[in-house]
Parts: sequence; structure tokens; C-alpha cells
Amino acid sequence: MAYKFYLPALLSSVLAVVPQQGGAACVDQEAGNRQKDPAGNSQVIEQHGRRNEKYIEQQGRDNDLTLKQAGQDNDAAIRQQGDCNRTAVSQSGDGNRASITQGGGHNRAVIRQGKP
Repeated sequence: MAYKFYLPALLSSVLAVVPQQGGAACVDQEAGNRQKDPAGNSQVIEQHGRRNEKYIEQQGRDNDLTLKQAGQDNDAAIRQQGDCNRTAVSQSGDGNRASITQGGGHNRAVIRQGKP
């Protein structure tokens, strides 16, 4: 079963939606955060700017995710199902869109968009 957490943005219009199986999730929307659940799934999430949105779902064990967004109106949708998947997404500037779906095990995905 996947758990969904809707965290309202404070003082900005940043939206976090973090479904996760096997534990609770906490997102620090300004300073970055590393969260690990009992199944060994982890997320590092940094959002700076306005109206950056993400949808994250992790099911399985030992999946790692890093998401960094800077600017405004950036969207990322990341779904990991299975074990030992790795994802890194970096978006800078405005209006970037990224979507990653990983199924099975031992998959790797990297997306870099926008200004270096």
C-alpha cells in the first residue's frame, strides 16, 4: 500500500506530494531534506523558488531519489517500483518538466534541465 502525504506550502506556492510505501515522509521545502523509511527507500529533496511541484512514489526496497528544483514553475513526477533503483533530477530556471518511471530493479536515471 502506498501512503500519500500532501504538504501545504508555507509562504510560497510550492506543492509537495509524497506517496511512499513502508514509512512516513517529511519534506523541507527550502533547506533540503534527506528522508529514509524502514524499507531503505530514501529521498533528498531541495526546492527553491515558486510554484515548483513534485509527485514522488516509492514502492519496494532500497530505492534512492535526489530532486533539486530552483526557479519557478518546474514540475517533476518520479515513480520507483521494485528494488535498488536510483534517480537524480536537477531542474534550474523556469518551466521545466521531468517524468521518470522505474520498474523492476537496479535501474538508473539522471535528468538535468535548465541553466548549469
